[in-house]
Amino acid sequence: MNTHRILLVEDSADVQVIVAAALKRKFDLKIVSTVAEALQELAKQTYSLLILDVELPDGDGFKICAQIKLEERHRNTSVIFLSGRGQTTDKVMGLTLGADDYIVKPIDPLEFQARVEARLRNVSHSLEHNDVLRVGPFRLQALQQKIFLVTDTGETDLELKTMEFKLFSYLLRHEDQVLSREQLLDAVWGQAANVTDRTVDTHIYTIRQKLKTYSGCIQSVPRAGYRFTSKPETSKKAA
Repeated sequence: MNTHRILLVEDSADVQVIVAAALKRKFDLKIVSTVAEALQELAKQTYSLLILDVELPDGDGFKICAQIKLEERHRNTSVIFLSGRGQTTDKVMGLTLGADDYIVKPIDPLEFQARVEARLRNVSHSLEHNDVLRVGPFRLQALQQKIFLVTDTGETDLELKTMEFKLFSYLLRHEDQVLSREQLLDAVWGQAANVTDRTVDTHIYTIRQKLKTYSGCIQSVPRAGYRFTSKPETSKKAA
């Protein structure tokens, strides 16, 4: 499954089924039906893409879009509106709020899937080519292959080796996403021979040693893999 996580906020069961059929085999898809459920979900974790209905039982998707665009932790989240309201004023409103696309129902599943995949390709390209990226207390400088820990007392070069840098930068770029060892091996080492799940564990251990009191930013997820989080309350030494 692709590492992109998608949140669909849609109260129509029929549309939920169509979207799930188009996306669930390729992406990590979560479905909720209300504004309240969406905001609760977004408070827990980040998503690569939000697909928002405009008219919802307790409000509208415009509210969700406006709120996340103000939050730093959702700075890399793309938004697509999916709505039965096709008036120009609605489309302009959605795009003005920062949405990347506005799709009017009813939808053609193949066209819808293609537009979602195109949006996510742009997300991946943007992240991979972002030279300077700030995530929580960390600043990544891609061209120099360096990651700095930035605190009130200054900044410290973590002095990561090449594969440590590639692994940690991949985790940073996928904040709050659970990544399996297989996904990390494929993304960081590719088709290199003589690498195993243990290779990932060993590199995670050495990175945590260099993070010191921030080692808890890399969390072990039992039977699943690893997750990076920048939340201060979780930034304590991992067990």
